[in-house]
Order: sequence, then C-alpha cells, then structure tokens
Amino acid sequence: MIKLKPEWAKFVRQNGELIVKIKKSIYGLKESGRLWYEEFMRRAVQYPGIKINKMDPCFINSETLSACVYVDDTLVSGSIEEIEAFKVHMEEAFGKLTCSEIDEFSYLGMHVKIIEKRVELRSDAYVNKLLSDNKAIITKQYDTPCDKELFASTKEENKVNQINKKTKEWYHSTVACLLYVAMRVRVDILLVVVFLATKVHNTTRVDVAKLKRLLGYLQRYPDRFMVLKVDDPDSLVLRCYADASYAIYEDSRKSQTGIFVTLGVGCIIGRNKSWLRLVQQKLKSRL
Repeated sequence: MIKLKPEWAKFVRQNGELIVKIKKSIYGLKESGRLWYEEFMRRAVQYPGIKINKMDPCFINSETLSACVYVDDTLVSGSIEEIEAFKVHMEEAFGKLTCSEIDEFSYLGMHVKIIEKRVELRSDAYVNKLLSDNKAIITKQYDTPCDKELFASTKEENKVNQINKKTKEWYHSTVACLLYVAMRVRVDILLVVVFLATKVHNTTRVDVAKLKRLLGYLQRYPDRFMVLKVDDPDSLVLRCYADASYAIYEDSRKSQTGIFVTLGVGCIIGRNKSWLRLVQQKLKSRL
C-alpha cells in the first residue's frame, strides 16, 4: 500500500483516481502481479467478444482470438488481422507494446513448439537436468516405468526397511520434481509418481528401488513428448477414459483412480489419484 498525505487530496480526480510518481519500483512487491493482472484484464475484456476463461483466469478468448497471460508476457493466437486489432486496442491503454511472432517458446520447464497444425509439449531439458543430477544412482535402463509389483508393500516391510534421513530427503525432492513434469507433459509416468508420492512420509528401501527404476525408464526415454492436434476444427471429438481399482495398497488399503481426456489428437487432461476407503469411513462415522 502507498500511504498518501492529506494535502494530496486536492490532486484527486473527480472519479477518485490519483496519479503519483513513486520513488521506488513496486514491480517486486507481491501485490504488483495481482494489480497488473486486474488492470490488464479490465482493458482486455473490453475488446469485442473477449471473455475470461472460467477454468483458467489467465486465459482469455473469443471465437476468433485466444490469449494466455503470464505476469507481463502475453501469448496471443488468431489471424494476423485479429491480433493486430487486439494489439491496437491494448496500446490505447498501455502505450507501445513490443511484439514478435514465434512458433516455439519455453515456459516453466516446458518447451512448446508449433509445427503447422500441431503443437508439441516437451520437457527434454527439465528431464535431462534431473537425470544429470542423479546419474550416479542410475545403473540400468528400463522399458517400462514400473513392474507388476508397484503396489506391493506391507506394514511389516515398512517397519523393517526404513531409510536414513539423507536418502529420505533425496527421495522427497526427486519425487516432487517428477510430479511436476508428470502433471504437465510426461503422463506416461504419472501413475508411478503418484504412488511414490504417497510414500514420502514413510519411505522404505523398496520405495527407493522403485524410484530408481523410474529414473532408469526416463534415462531410456528422456525425450518423449505430448502432441496436441485437431484434424478438423469443425468436428471436434472429446474422449474421456477412466479406470479405478479397489484397495490395491496392501498397507493402507487405498484405491487408485485414473482419468485420461483427449480433444482431437493428444491428451488435454491426465490425472491419477489414490483414495481412502470412503465408504468404510462414512460407516464408521455413523456408528
């Protein structure tokens, strides 16, 4: 907040606004991002047809134009004429804007590349950095991220196979890094990573071995990526695949669910989650 002196009241406009020149930049303040977002969106939605997406407030679109806002950068897609008109509209409020045409860019560990009518989502650099940090422990490469014994873990094993603090810290940080990339690009490892994430508070040697196997799989396939493509924009097909298993965690009797959603060609949503036996919990609460 900027504290205003009482004698500045005479400079307040009729609409209640007051323009001041500050001595220190507010760019680094935690409030600045939110204030900029609100100011940007206030102007953007005045463009004909533009609305803020209900699922992602940083995404705005109309029938002919789409824009994704990240801090002070905006990625706009549409026809050249439509983009130019939107640019002029925004410049009326913010002055001259620096614009460039791109077909690929990096964003939070991901690399997005637009090739003709398809989009590639890659995480090669992120995965290779993770593999480089763990090259000393990767002794073998694998064709699959796990084996059929992924969920095999008993309470007796958990008591016997405890690990030291240093290994537990490594396990925790590595799983967190893998979860980040699995939720965005590498859906092929999502199931294994979600399982390993349930073990961060009670990690055993068996869990560490499963994590090392997963790293071995990534070592073999570090550059797998996702593709988004629509063959016919006038005939979009949304497909959803879901599956569930009951009480497959031997130590906790949790269940596992997964969902995979495609629009055109490529996954747009991939989720995996473990669940407690909710029915049993509800019954106990009633007794």
